[in-house]
Amino acid sequence: MEEWVGQKWHHFITRKADHSHPEAEVRLADISKRLHTLLRALTGNEVLDIQPSPETWFYVRQTSTQKLAGLGRHYTPVWRSHHRLYVPEKVAFLPDARLNESLYLWWALLASQMPPDWQNWLVDNQTATLRTLQAYPGIRTTWHNLTQAVIRERPDPDALPADEAAQERAILQALLDPGSVSALPPARFAPVPVHLWLYPQFAEQTAAARDASEDEPGHRQPSEENQPQANAQRKRAERTDAGKKDGLLLFRLESLLSWAEMTKVDRSQDDSEEDDSAVADDLDVITLSKKGTASKGLKLSLDLPAEAEDDIPLDEGLRLPEWDFKRQAYRQDYCRVLTLTPRHLGDEHLPEHLQKDAQKVRRHFQELRPVRYWQKRLREGDEIDLGAWLDFQTARQHGHADGEPAVFSSFSGQLRDLNCLVLADLSLSTDAWLGNRCTVLDVIRDSLLLFSEALTASGDTFALYGFSSRRNNHVRITELKSFTETYNDAVRARINGLKPGYYTRMGAAIRRATQLLSKRPAHQKLLLLITDGKPNDLDQYEGRYGAEDTRMAVREARMQGVVPFCVTIDKEVGDYLPWLFGSQHYCLISNPHQLPARLPDSTRN
Repeated sequence: MEEWVGQKWHHFITRKADHSHPEAEVRLADISKRLHTLLRALTGNEVLDIQPSPETWFYVRQTSTQKLAGLGRHYTPVWRSHHRLYVPEKVAFLPDARLNESLYLWWALLASQMPPDWQNWLVDNQTATLRTLQAYPGIRTTWHNLTQAVIRERPDPDALPADEAAQERAILQALLDPGSVSALPPARFAPVPVHLWLYPQFAEQTAAARDASEDEPGHRQPSEENQPQANAQRKRAERTDAGKKDGLLLFRLESLLSWAEMTKVDRSQDDSEEDDSAVADDLDVITLSKKGTASKGLKLSLDLPAEAEDDIPLDEGLRLPEWDFKRQAYRQDYCRVLTLTPRHLGDEHLPEHLQKDAQKVRRHFQELRPVRYWQKRLREGDEIDLGAWLDFQTARQHGHADGEPAVFSSFSGQLRDLNCLVLADLSLSTDAWLGNRCTVLDVIRDSLLLFSEALTASGDTFALYGFSSRRNNHVRITELKSFTETYNDAVRARINGLKPGYYTRMGAAIRRATQLLSKRPAHQKLLLLITDGKPNDLDQYEGRYGAEDTRMAVREARMQGVVPFCVTIDKEVGDYLPWLFGSQHYCLISNPHQLPARLPDSTRN
């Protein structure tokens, strides 16, 4: 009974203290796609990457009801770093869902006009507001409606002490007349967060925390493979220093049962817990000590094998540019692309489990092989059609011949003038297992073999290459079959001997493949990319940098008459593949085991 009463009281007092509007709630996940599209149309290529912001504690005045409920001091601020805008995962500040949705757009536009160097929170937000209204006049009505709605949700200055009332009136004036307030009066408490404005200090704190964490033993590069899936639930984090005072520690014994209390001890880590993620879900606040956790393993990057064991290089390396979207310019001769052929070969024969599928695709693709035949009784042609000539002479002698005679024949037929280059991702992630049957690389091997069987049956000219990378000075292009080579036992041995490589510098690989394809005399040139994830490498080739370079490489290919098409088994394809290749130039195969059977179909049309 006591527990039931406590639950009812908690629900009642929480509803009374919560000033949000759940009925008008808008979630970032529901509008992120439309928001990114609209922002790109308004601001061009320099669009901020929008990410969820963590909840943060503010030292603001609480009402008596909020004190009872333990609410009123936790808010989700809006702030930005260099290339990211952090906003709440859900917005229910205002009673109208349309206004809550408009807040997301306003934050993004305001962030694009925010001065790069913060000087004064109050002044900079007013300056950015004026710049936004000047740059986007059409947003003025929405801004006016948002301002009025935000003011109605703010505390009444008449109900506040004198110092806080003066502070609140200054904020209201700055909201209604941006640029009219140059200083914020001091007060005992901080003002209630202004939902129309951005906060700079969170970006600085996060950057400092990130820089500090890079020196800790447990730090990992963001581009490392096999990262655990991110938890969708966000936590508020505080960074504190570990206590270093020796002596007797006094505590209540019942506090031993509380996960949410941190006891500062002068050691880096307690015994390892197997259920760390479950414990983290139960915490209200995750407190991070400045002392690093004990290392559980050595941090090693992938080293290149010895020359005697590595693949055989076919050239000394080709220098190619790379697109730097931050500077909006190419880094000339930045990437060194090596062409290699596999040193270690596999079985020369087609695997037994592919024999039946190979017969099927050969039978289907033989129907696409051009059939040449004689067209007869033509008015123009390559040779004289003797049968038509005799018929014409007979008709003329009997006076039945009329008009120009059709007495020629021509040898013709439909010709598939197609050259295709398959570029397979051979990064370390392809060593991941798909269930208990095979790895991603096993599926790619089978796909390349069936693809070769299909295009050999259709008579099309094709080439097979793989790629991986280790920073910009070592991009590896593995030649499995060139355009001039026939599909034979040696090609099958190279495919069956494939092993996982390093990382995925996709832009350089696409540029090299485009060079090879653009030299071909065919009318149709298809670049078929097989991958299991996003572009990444050990250096800055991560996130937007890698995506922008890949997108630029795809554009360059199209300008040279090459049609890039991506086949992926990455289930978290999201928006990045349509953005990179176009909505009609990629294919997601949800079941990786279907890749060998479906890959040849990409060339049928």
